Amino acid sequence: MVAFVKRVDLEIPENRITEALMKVGLDAINVTRLNRKEGNIPTSTIKITFKDVNNRNTFIHTGLQVDSMHFNAEAASQNKKSVQCYICVQCNHVAKYCKTKQQICAKCGDNHRIEQCNVANDAIKCNNCKGKYLATANDNPNVLEQERRMLNLINQYSSTSSPTITTQLLHDSNAFPSLTNMYQRQQGHLHNDIFDELINLLTAKMEKIIEETTKRLFKSL
Repeated sequence: MVAFVKRVDLEIPENRITEALMKVGLDAINVTRLNRKEGNIPTSTIKITFKDVNNRNTFIHTGLQVDSMHFNAEAASQNKKSVQCYICVQCNHVAKYCKTKQQICAKCGDNHRIEQCNVANDAIKCNNCKGKYLATANDNPNVLEQERRMLNLINQYSSTSSPTITTQLLHDSNAFPSLTNMYQRQQGHLHNDIFDELINLLTAKMEKIIEETTKRLFKSL
């Protein structure tokens, strides 16, 4: 399950991103910064592969939080078009892996290429379902059925159901306190420390004064 994060500063290495994901309880298998094809130059796009769909979906909702910066995440786009061989015009495989290697005309179903077909348009016949349309037509019921099955598989394995992993929400003030709150807390702790130190100092002074006064009284008796 793959997600992408764009516009990530080049100064942020992959291992720091991995640590940030682990810190919030996300299980990432691989974190890779994509490179340009020309010159193998690093880009600002990060590709993250997760262990399962729940981890991926959680990440899509929360985004990437690293080094006090937040980046939006997006899921990898899925190809919903069915695969169809241009040799035998059957679905679910490409020509490279065609077992028959028998050329079938998408227009009439005979053993020739469609460019060589002389059949009239009113005699078009799909070789797969015998319908009156091209075997490769976008509105071919057989092609549409394959696309529907593929979409069901994508939905099955890319469900956006509620994730089971508990992660810290970005708006959780306890997990990610604002700078103002942090400053106020630090100031409060500092004031308390100064006050405690002052009390201890005054107490020590008072004890010393009482001790000296007591000694003088005993000497005068």
